[in-house]
Amino acid sequence: MDFVAWCYEYGKGVDRDLIETEAWSRRAFEAGSYRGQLVYGSIVRNRGDIEGAKAIYSVGAAHDWAPANHRLATCLFATANTPEDRRAALTLLERAAEQGSPGARWDLALRLGSGRFGIRQISQGYRLLLQFRIKTREDIRAKKEGKVRRDVSLADMPAAGNA
Repeated sequence: MDFVAWCYEYGKGVDRDLIETEAWSRRAFEAGSYRGQLVYGSIVRNRGDIEGAKAIYSVGAAHDWAPANHRLATCLFATANTPEDRRAALTLLERAAEQGSPGARWDLALRLGSGRFGIRQISQGYRLLLQFRIKTREDIRAKKEGKVRRDVSLADMPAAGNA
C-alpha cells in the first residue's frame, strides 16, 4: 500500500493523483504501516487539519516511536496557546531527540536557541546545534569510509520504539 501511494504521489506507472495518494496512505496507516502513518499525517496536516494530524501521530506516539513523537510535538507547538501547552510539546520533542531522531534534535536546538523557553535555554540550544553539527560531520566521514552503521533494522523498529 505504501508503494502504491508513492506511485500515485510521484506519477510512477500511473497518472499523478494526490487524492489516490491520500487514500492509499490512509489504507497503509490503518493497516499498521509506520511509513503510511508519516505520509498520511503529512498530507492531512498540509491540508490544514492539524487536529487530524495530531490524532494520526498520536498512534505512533503511543508506541513511543521517535518520528511520531517529533511530528506530534510540531503539531502541538502549532496549536499551543499557553506556556503549559508549549512545555508539553517541548517534553515530547525532547523525548524524540533522546531517541535519536535527527529532525527532533535539530528542531529542539532551534526552539531552545530562540529563547522562547527562557534565557537559560538559549545556551543549551546552541550547545545542541554544535553537537548536531559534530555528529553530522562524523556520520558523513563514516559514510565516506564505508562504515555506515544502522542502529535499528526495519524489522526491529516496532520493538525498539525508535528509528
